[in-house]
Amino acid sequence: MTKLNPNLASKVNPDLGTEIFKDPMVLVCAQLLYPFYGIQVTLVDTEDHGFTSLPVDRTATFVLMINSKHDNQRLEARKELKSLLQSLNIKTPDLTNQPPQVEAATYVRLLQQHSWYGWLFTKKTGKLDLLKVDAERGVSKRHHKEFINHSFSPLNKQIDRDDAIKRGFEPESSWWYLKSLHPNPIQDFPNDLLLWKNADGEDRGDVTDINLLTDSLGITDKELSLTLFYQIKFEMADVICFDRLYGKSTTNLPGNIFSRNPKLKASLTGELIGHHRLHGFRPTVDEIYQAGIEGKLPNHSWNGKWMSV
Repeated sequence: MTKLNPNLASKVNPDLGTEIFKDPMVLVCAQLLYPFYGIQVTLVDTEDHGFTSLPVDRTATFVLMINSKHDNQRLEARKELKSLLQSLNIKTPDLTNQPPQVEAATYVRLLQQHSWYGWLFTKKTGKLDLLKVDAERGVSKRHHKEFINHSFSPLNKQIDRDDAIKRGFEPESSWWYLKSLHPNPIQDFPNDLLLWKNADGEDRGDVTDINLLTDSLGITDKELSLTLFYQIKFEMADVICFDRLYGKSTTNLPGNIFSRNPKLKASLTGELIGHHRLHGFRPTVDEIYQAGIEGKLPNHSWNGKWMSV
């Protein structure tokens, strides 16, 4: 569910339950929304409307609150996500044993691979799937505010990536280190890449994942490799963004992701590096998860919300 994007206001029929998006849409970007680990999806209208002599992209941003504490909101968001995944023919691994933020990050990484923006460790696709987007408007019983539920369906057509966006697109809240990384695409990466647990619910370890990411990034410095890997696996730095509430940013942003913070104890990654230096291994994923639930992780309360029960 999401509030109406003002850029698409001219497309709105004021009657509830009618179609809002009449033109084919393309997935531009997907991000993991901190601190509620919902999924923020941006799409673009592919038609040329000719409002001005300058190239203009008409974008819409949806927030799928798949981990909302409100049952109806969570169920609707998961229904929206399912239709989007099916429309893009995305197959997902078994996520039964994963914490909610890991589940959400996995969906985002899969969506990014089918988007205009792409994902850090895969090659950008040359053609993008066109989608039909239907939207049903209503008023929430709890807050008495307007909401929109979306459903997606494939048009079984594609558009060249170069024709989808008239101007460059850069997601907000990007990882500050992102522009310094130039990885080679990972070919045939495992279905459980970056998951915390295996099919039996046990810590699946890091060996396979860190070797793949290190080779892709071409890093020989072991501590730098470990730092980047921990930021990606445990803080989802490759896909994370944060929401602005009433135009303001939360003060509980994860340390050393959106701004540089060299203090070792200022971030979860720093804590893990410190533990690794002392003991030669990191804590288990269950220990990390439980520490977050108990509010024992650094940087204000961010992990208290991030590791939600």
